[in-house]
Amino acid sequence: MKPVAINHTHLLKRMMELRDWAEYIEMSVTKDQSYEVGKQKLLSEFVEPRLLQDVQARARVLQVGINRVIERLKQGAVNTDPVR
Repeated sequence: MKPVAINHTHLLKRMMELRDWAEYIEMSVTKDQSYEVGKQKLLSEFVEPRLLQDVQARARVLQVGINRVIERLKQGAVNTDPVR
């Protein structure tokens, strides 16, 4: 794969894509999409609810963290303090 020169706009776009993936993951373990009817029923038969809730919670945490990164990038701020 050929290396890509990263600039501010490209980085912001990539972070937005990652946030969208985190949102997709959260939705995928909580409800059926129109193209995958029955997924929730099947998941509930094979996976305990606590595990699905854990995945959902972790996806939310990712969304929040990535949103913070996006806001910093939009502000043009340099990260000088650790995010906790």
